[in-house]
Amino acid sequence: DVSEFVMAKAAVTKEKAYLAARGHALPKSLEIGVMIEIPSLIWQLDQLLPIVDFASIGSNDLVQFLFASDRQNPKLSGRYDPLSPSALSAMRMIVEKGQQHKKKVTLCGELGGRPLEAMGLVGIAPPRVDHIFLTAEEVDTNTRFLAEHLDFRLTEQIVGDDGYQIASWLEVSHRSHDIAFITGPNQGLHHFAFWVDGWNDLRNAADACVYHGVNIEMNPTRHGVTRGQCLYFFDPVGNRNEMFTGGYWVDPGAEPVTWTEAEMGRAMFYYDGVVNQQFLTVHS
Repeated sequence: DVSEFVMAKAAVTKEKAYLAARGHALPKSLEIGVMIEIPSLIWQLDQLLPIVDFASIGSNDLVQFLFASDRQNPKLSGRYDPLSPSALSAMRMIVEKGQQHKKKVTLCGELGGRPLEAMGLVGIAPPRVDHIFLTAEEVDTNTRFLAEHLDFRLTEQIVGDDGYQIASWLEVSHRSHDIAFITGPNQGLHHFAFWVDGWNDLRNAADACVYHGVNIEMNPTRHGVTRGQCLYFFDPVGNRNEMFTGGYWVDPGAEPVTWTEAEMGRAMFYYDGVVNQQFLTVHS
């Protein structure tokens, strides 16, 4: 019950005043949090979280009380399942309420100490969309339209031996690109790209994909174009998704980087250096 926390916090405040009055040194800062172990607290989070400094999910007891099962009793332990949909939903509710109230939420209990089970709690959680990659029959026409009418700036391009623009990357935010086009049918979505904060986040994203049975199209690698690092996979609807990090900030005075048709493989995937036909032709 929330009132119990209020009483406990008041007791701490009273004890601090008692020690200060007697000349004892007090800590420079003191955070007082709550361990959420009783399911009924989930429906009191809007009242509880504003008055705590942090919260921790006590996964052992929370799941045990949620299923009315004794995890140490062999006759009942089979009902204790921290990765069941209901248990995961309960923990998600706590995390989302923590985000809503801007309070840190941590995990306590055996679940956090078992790597494979802990992976079941973790998604990729990219903080934002980074860019979009589209297909177009006339890449040059679309590139010119964005530059002339929407104030985009061409940063990189792949140009064929015949002078035809095969692909283009454009920015409006001074990052390496915000939108890109590659030759293909009009109105084709090649991929959505989501930003992650670093190479380790790409590896964690790959771990999450493997754990959840998501087929990875392209393992963590690096583009030549944009110099960004990437990971590709398809979602259940059939759209290609990219996790992207790195890249560079654009010098407004710099000329666009041009890759030749012979350099196309290295431009797309720098380490492999070969043209991946599936990557170029499959879209939604």
